[in-house]
Order: sequence, then C-alpha cells, then structure tokens
Amino acid sequence: MELNKSLLLLHCLGETFYYDPQTGDVSFSKTDLKNNGDAFSGPHSLPRQYSYSFCLNISDACNLHCTYCFNKTKTGRLLDANNAVKCLDGLFSAFPDGEKYFIDISGKGEPLLNLPVVLSIARYCKEKSNLIRREVLPMLVCNGTLLSPKIAETLQEHGVLFGISIDGPRSVHDKYRRTIDDSPTLDLIMSNALKIKNRQYVGVAGTLTKEVFDITSTILSLSKVFKTISFRLVRGAKYGLNEESLQKWMLEYTKLAERMFEDSKRNDIGIYLCLMNGDDLFGRYLCLAFGNQRTMNRCDSGISRFTCDMDGSIFGCPASCSMRMLAIKGNLQKISEVAFRKQLQSCQGCPFKLYCGGACEVDTVLDNGVENVYTCRFEQHLICLALALKLKVWSENEAFFIRLNSFCEEKAMRRREDPSLMAFLRKNPELNFVDGKKLFDSQTKRY
Repeated sequence: MELNKSLLLLHCLGETFYYDPQTGDVSFSKTDLKNNGDAFSGPHSLPRQYSYSFCLNISDACNLHCTYCFNKTKTGRLLDANNAVKCLDGLFSAFPDGEKYFIDISGKGEPLLNLPVVLSIARYCKEKSNLIRREVLPMLVCNGTLLSPKIAETLQEHGVLFGISIDGPRSVHDKYRRTIDDSPTLDLIMSNALKIKNRQYVGVAGTLTKEVFDITSTILSLSKVFKTISFRLVRGAKYGLNEESLQKWMLEYTKLAERMFEDSKRNDIGIYLCLMNGDDLFGRYLCLAFGNQRTMNRCDSGISRFTCDMDGSIFGCPASCSMRMLAIKGNLQKISEVAFRKQLQSCQGCPFKLYCGGACEVDTVLDNGVENVYTCRFEQHLICLALALKLKVWSENEAFFIRLNSFCEEKAMRRREDPSLMAFLRKNPELNFVDGKKLFDSQTKRY
C-alpha cells in the first residue's frame, strides 16, 4: 500500500489500482478518480433508521461448552414468556417508526433449550405484525444439536428464520464446539441439518479463530448443504488472530478471492451469493464494493439494535451483556444518537473507514481498551480483496458485475418496507398483514 498524494496505490490479486480514502472509489486509472471531498462531509446526525433489531436473551443455559464462548458465567436461567413480551413491548414503544423489525432470540445461550418461549415470541411477532401492519420477523442461530426434524419443521411453521453454528472442517469445529461432557458435535449437527425441509432457507454461522483452515474448500463443501454461509472473527485476543495466523488467513482469503474471480469468468455466482447473502465478514465488504455502498458506522449496536437481558437491562448487542459497564440507561432514542456519533468518531484516521466503519466496542473492552491490530490488518486485507475483485470482475465480465450490483441493491432493500407487498395489501383490505403477506409470497413464489 503506497500513498500517492490524496490517493492510495493498492496492490492486490496481481493488480495495482488507485483508491480514494475520502470517497471509497477505486479505479485502475488515477484520472478516473475525481475527488469530490469527503463522502460524509459536514455535521453528522443519526440518519433515518428504516429497520430495528430487537434481541432477547431468552436462555442463559447451553448444552455445549464452546471454548471461546463470550458468556463464561452461564446461570442456567430461562426467560419466561411474560417477561419476553414485556421487554419487546418496551422496545417497540421506544422505536415505533420502523418499516421492518427483526426479533433476534439467539441470545447468550442455546435458544432451543427454551423452545416454548421461542414459539410464544413467534406468535407475538405475528400479532404485532397484524397490529402495526409491518413485518416483524423472529430469527435465531442455534448450535444445531437439538434441531430435530420435528423442531425444525415447527420453527418454520411458526415463521422463525434460523441458522446453525458450524465452525468449518471437523478438525476445527470439534476442537472448539463440544458438549458439556466433552464429546464432538459436528456429525450430530450435520445429520440434523440434512433432515431439514426447506433447507435452502437455513444458513451457517461460523467463527474464525487462530486455527486456520482451507476456507475455499470449506465454503464449497458447506454450500452443497446451505445457501448462506457466514464466517466472522472470534471476540477477544485469547482465541483471536496472532501474527502467524494472520498471515495464513490472509493467504487463505487471497486464494478464495482468486477462485471467485475465476468463477466470475465462468458466470458461476454460487460462492458470491453464499457469502453476500448473510452476515459474513468478507461478504459484507463484497456487498459494499459491488453495491457501490459506503458505511458511516461499523454496526447497528446501540443505534438500531438493542438487546434486553434476562433482568430487563438493555445493551447494544448480546455479546455486550456480560459487560455491565456497557449497559444502556435513559432515553433510548437519545442514546441511539450518541452511539451513532461515538461510532462515527471511531478510527477516523483509517483510510478504509468507509468500508469497515470503525472499531467494535465489545472487542475493544475485551482487549483492555485497545483495538486488536491483527483484526484490523485482516479486515483491511479483506477490504482490499473486495475492491480488487470488483475492478477485475467489472473489467472482465460486466454482465456478471451488474448481476452482483443488482443483488446488493435487493439485499439493502430487505430492511425496508416492500412497496409491492403494501400495494397488494391495500388492494386486499380484508386480509390481515400475516395472511396477506403469505398469499403475496405464494403468488410471487417467495418463501
């Protein structure tokens, strides 16, 4: 990476290209980059939030003993339905203006240990959808060991979107994700997954640690079973990247990007969609690059995402609930503005801020107030790979690039009200929201 006046000269995937840190634009030609100033210049106020994510910690119990789990002090408590509804009612009252709501009940334990409350919340979401005529979508990530065919079918019948935690190949997954009696879990999880009806709507959520594996072959293998794959870095330095694993992971993702470029020349969009459809770290940067999008802040924690802990305390995200100093008190709308401005100031000097969005507060607390330098370098590498892929695909297969650009626009709109759906409901006023959406989805062949 070299500095060329106000531009950066980047070297990635065998290419050299220019990058404008003020706008996030890239080009093979320096003259193509017309510097129009900071992409987010001037005073910043919290932009309109179209969707909100309300998280509930419904379980402080787990049947696994994952080595790197952020919740080290599980009490075994389960949240009851009445308190769950009370928490949700409070959050809806604080933010009544959303076009769409996501109710995340993954929490800080295994949610399927509290299945009756999961189903109670799903019923609440349907009732709330009909009341406010907005989509209220319950969702969770489980460890997969309890996901019998009957439970999976029940979740889907109740409209609960769910994913499964799988940490890659057997050697890595079974090292970290073991039962309380220290038994491996991957075989059981995959056996359960393969029995799920409508499996195309079930995603994988994995955690990257200092244990490096072949990410390309792992994604290809998982993509035979799941259509959405998301890998994100572990929290905290203890199991996170070090200098050795950083270099190996950077190489693995470089090989993945090279494979993806070759796929683009064959019009094979599979890996792209697997990663870009969910919350994968590399997929996030790919969406920003191919969608020509920028970010002002790293995440929505404390801005449009709020977590209700089992005692009613409010936090930004489930991972922060074990850090009592991060509890949120006071007017949530005012706090949302403060949290946004705080994130906006994070890592202001970094040239990749428009893609990364700044440091994670939880990671910073875990690492004694210091941003993990290895995490930062890894994420910068992924951003460079995404930008290089964008340019290479754009120059070699413009039609393929346009397909991905359109997908990015469609994904961004998922957090907004669907105009076609609302028009359908206005034409059919006798239908409540849930039944109307179900009929609309069946007619448009959407799940």
